[in-house]
Amino acid sequence: MNDVSVLVVEDNQFDMTIITEALKAAEIEYIAVHNSVDAIEAAIKHQPSIALLDLNMPVIDGRELCEMLQKEPKTNHIKVIFLTASDRAEDILFGVRMHAAYYVKGVSMTELIKGIKGIDFAVKLEEEVTSYQNLNHALHNKYNRVCELH
Repeated sequence: MNDVSVLVVEDNQFDMTIITEALKAAEIEYIAVHNSVDAIEAAIKHQPSIALLDLNMPVIDGRELCEMLQKEPKTNHIKVIFLTASDRAEDILFGVRMHAAYYVKGVSMTELIKGIKGIDFAVKLEEEVTSYQNLNHALHNKYNRVCELH
């Protein structure tokens, strides 16, 4: 995939291997880290477009990491996908409150890749719409200036 990059934050090595192999097979660029401290550094350094966050990690869990990423101006553009085995209502509601792009419980790697591609498509579409809106605004201003001269 063109310029989509994914930060994978997973403390379980088995799960990390499955996820990164699926990303590799789909030709999606990724950065893999095993804890939230490394995730913050990697997010600032590599500027991924999407972060896959395990909700249940030691020290700083996925919830806290998501909040940290969203508060940091250098990383608040990153779309978050929560990976979890939890189906607790409070976890799902947290994902909704944090505007998570995707919340998955026991998802197949095929579905995860589809979700990543869907999020990437939506981000690119939003950027294109914004670009057209800016162009429209500039043309409107130019039109108004020309009308004022006449």
